[in-house]
Amino acid sequence: MFTVDKSPWLAERHHYEMQRYSTPLLETHQHYTFQFHDEFAEAIAEGIWLDIADPARPYGRPARHPLAELDPGLPCEGFWSASGIEWELRRAPGPDAELVHDSRLCSQRLYQLNLVLDGRSREGASIWLRTRNGHTISRFIRPWPAGELARHGGIAHPRDFTEPWEAYLADVAERRRKMGR
Repeated sequence: MFTVDKSPWLAERHHYEMQRYSTPLLETHQHYTFQFHDEFAEAIAEGIWLDIADPARPYGRPARHPLAELDPGLPCEGFWSASGIEWELRRAPGPDAELVHDSRLCSQRLYQLNLVLDGRSREGASIWLRTRNGHTISRFIRPWPAGELARHGGIAHPRDFTEPWEAYLADVAERRRKMGR
């Protein structure tokens, strides 16, 4: 497997995505080439992750896949926002060094911030680690509407994203008040 530096294909795809969807690719995606005995495959992807499939679920996501939400059984801390929204904080298991090492291939979820609404806990945002060219960054991302809210060099802590998180929680509280909840 190889990565292609200064890929014209990635630049072309970035231009296309920006024009049509306002989705930047240059900072997050890479051009990969996979070489086999007598053929090769290329891909533009945010990352790659190699797993051994579970024979019982050969097409299912493996249990320890980095893109999976954190296990709801993990310990969590409970909080209330200034706007009255309850939320939980979970941290990925394992040492920082292992998460940073794994983030060279694919983004790794470091923290998951769950909203607790109507008695149900669901992801509101996550802090993701990604290491490219020896530099680790933490990105604060919402799953829906999808998007990066902020970023921090190195391994971040949730307090590094207090401002965008509290602003998001205030928006959630306002929408819920308008809905009568």
